[in-house]
Parts: sequence; structure tokens; C-alpha cells
Amino acid sequence: MSRDSVTVGSLELGDVNDFIALQDMFARDHLELTAPIYEVTLRDWQLNLLCPVHILQEVGGRERHVASMVRRDDECFQRLHILKAVAKTVDSRLLAGYIMFQVHEEKRVKRGRGKRGKATIQGPWLQVKQVFVRKDMRKRGCGKLLFESMLKSLRPAEKADVRLSVLDINTAAMEWYRSSGFVVTGLSLDRIGERDDYNVIVYQEMRLLRDNATSIPSIFRGEVIREVIRIDYPDKSGTFDVRIVGYDEKERWHYVDSRGLSQWEGENFTDVVNLNEFYRNGFVEFKRHLSLVHRDVELSKRDVRRAKVEARERANAKRPRLTKRQRSPEARHE
Repeated sequence: MSRDSVTVGSLELGDVNDFIALQDMFARDHLELTAPIYEVTLRDWQLNLLCPVHILQEVGGRERHVASMVRRDDECFQRLHILKAVAKTVDSRLLAGYIMFQVHEEKRVKRGRGKRGKATIQGPWLQVKQVFVRKDMRKRGCGKLLFESMLKSLRPAEKADVRLSVLDINTAAMEWYRSSGFVVTGLSLDRIGERDDYNVIVYQEMRLLRDNATSIPSIFRGEVIREVIRIDYPDKSGTFDVRIVGYDEKERWHYVDSRGLSQWEGENFTDVVNLNEFYRNGFVEFKRHLSLVHRDVELSKRDVRRAKVEARERANAKRPRLTKRQRSPEARHE
């Protein structure tokens, strides 16, 4: 099917059921990506991506929720837009994908403290909330067509700053966004699964700025020490696998060592790199997904918390217990 047979338009009330089916495919894609790492369910991802638990549990709750988004009859949906990609043939019509986005109005933000803090203007900016194309329609230009149609529907000021987040494990999406001009500006951590045994997932915050004026974000610090990365040096000196062995808190540099991983001109080497800048610009690849890195950090924190609880319980168990008579006021005054 050619790109010419795919059209883009606004989501309508008659599309509600087909749209819900697409959103479930969107959640199922995330489940497939994370299944090798986490013990989570489709319901976990539906709650994380699509709607709150009360909407998911109510009979007809999701249908009413999506219809409300289409009608924009709730204040939180006033600036929300959903475009659909429709694939047409001689005898069929298929909802191939969608893009959901929201325009945030400009606002005054005060910097600093006291009377000297200057107010700056931020916005407007565009938040891409969800982009999805069903598997049998991928690599046919649907995603690009949806994205281009979204930008065409906006005023120049509204598309000057485009932001989105993508699951760290979704490398195909990451590569597509990078090829479209997006750069990483930060990480955000979320929880998925049952409250007492949740998992940590990492989203990469990405931004497309028309003026390319992005500062170097502070994405990584000491939590990535001992991780192995691949650096494709921007000076074209080569691509090398190295281990992060240290972090300079003041200068925000990372120290790396190639020992046992790669060599330069036949020898091991060490280096000091601006990991945050390299990663923002796509010159660094972590050998482990960042979701795994932060999962291990969270597991370590859990172990520390459990150890503290167990230590307190042991200490309490060793304390002498007073009898009922010893605790009574009369006993203390005898």
C-alpha cells in the first residue's frame, strides 16, 4: 500500500472503538519490549499509558473516556488533539495509526528568589503524548505522515519547541526520533506493576528545537559508574567500548577505561569525556538498557531499606520486655 492511499484527519466519535483497539496494541508493544526484563501484564501497561484504574474497570469506561477526549468536553482535554491515519483500499478502510499531542500555552516563569528574580517567558511548546502505527502498516511512511500533518496543523510559534518521551528500551523509536532531529534532554523514571513490588522504567525525554539552542543536560552522574558504553567519537577517531570508572561532580566529567574491552593503536587507554553531551548528540550507546541500570539502583535501595527494617526488628527483639506489673504506675512507685 502506497503512502498516497493513507490519509490523515482528526479522530471522530465513530472511531472510538477502533482507536481503543489501537491503544491496546500500543500497550501490547510496550509489554513485548519489557517482558524479557520485567514481570508485568498488559493491564499494568494500560494503567501506565492509557487511563486510570477506575476507567479501566468500569463497563464502558474507556469508550466514554475516549469520546470525552474527542469532544473535548473536559477542561483537561481542551488543548488535546488526536490525528488518525486511515489506510484505504477499494473495499476496506483501516485505522492504521494515530498521533496524540497537546499545545501548552506560554507562561511567565520567575527565576531566582526575592525581588531580583527575573521573570522569563516559556512556551508555547508542543508535547507529543503518543505516536503509534500498527505493525502491518509500519515502514510505509505512516508515522512520518502523521508527524508532518501534526506540524502543519500548528502555528509557527507552537511548533518551535517539540517535546516527547520514549521508553528507553524502544531503540527503534529512539533511532527514528534522532533521525528526525530530536536530541535527548533528560531522563524520567516511572513505576509499573503492583505497589509493593513495582518495577522502575526509564523514559528518555527528547526535544526538537528549531534554533538548535539546547544546553547540555545533566543526565548521568555517579549512578552509571561500572557501566560499559560504546563511544563513537565525534572527532572521527574511532568507535570504542569502554567502562565508566569515575565521575567528577564539580566538572560533570566522566572517566572511562578501555581495559579488557577495546584498544587504540594496540594499547588500552583511559579518557575523560563529557558523557552528557555525547549522549545528547547520539555518540554514546549503553551496553545495558538504562531501565536495567536504574532497576538495579532501585533494587539496591530496596535491599538497604529491608536491611534497616530487619536491624530495627532485631534490636527491638533484644530489648527486655516489661511485665504488666512493671509498666503500671503503682509498680514504679513501690
